[in-house]
Amino acid sequence: MNPRFLPCAALLALALAAASAPAAPPVGDEQESVREAVQAGRYKPLASILAQVEQSWPQARVLDLDTKQGVLGQMFYEVKLLDRAGVKRTLLVDAATGRELDEGSKVEQAVTLRKLAGFLRRIEAETGRSVVEAELELGMDGKAAYQLVLAPSLAGAQRRLMDAASGELLHIEQQQTGALHTAAEALEALVERYGEKATVLEVELEGVQGASVYYEIDLRVEGLHTLELHVDARTLRVLRSRYKRS
Repeated sequence: MNPRFLPCAALLALALAAASAPAAPPVGDEQESVREAVQAGRYKPLASILAQVEQSWPQARVLDLDTKQGVLGQMFYEVKLLDRAGVKRTLLVDAATGRELDEGSKVEQAVTLRKLAGFLRRIEAETGRSVVEAELELGMDGKAAYQLVLAPSLAGAQRRLMDAASGELLHIEQQQTGALHTAAEALEALVERYGEKATVLEVELEGVQGASVYYEIDLRVEGLHTLELHVDARTLRVLRSRYKRS
């Protein structure tokens, strides 16, 4: 669950490079590789992408520009804009083909709580590993895919804290006891409360090795904005719920 982004300044450098201006100084290995891909013709230059977006979305105002690498290594231009109806949109434009994908189309492909829990249980049975994280991403051809984190056991999926000044690992007393539930169990526990149609965007285990271990789960509930939940990994009790704007 680690998409990488480039600053707008790097994108402007790409546009200049595509227009045959002198190459801008490298601002990182990834930025340099993208710039070279534009010059070699493997990626479309930013100038043509912006012209395409302006044609597809007349009277829209571009708010932000970035690049984003997909989970399979594909590169996208990420364009955030305000359309003429006043709606904020995020477009992902395939850097190689120029194909436009509305970020909202990914959300529309999210899987329901019960269905994703079933998928995770099958994967756990096949692999003998516990699934502790799941995040909705774009896979091939604009189709959604969940990026998973599997561990030999929940106990093996540990995260440790490091002191920033000394680099030493900190010891945290384990104040709670009891086995941790899997991501599938956490999802299944939410079905009755949030309904069969609630879809899952992300599941992530937080606070491992600490006193409070919980699943952070982002849902889309019918007729509502994204709902962020913190679910206790030991008791499956909802610790926190917060609505987020799309």
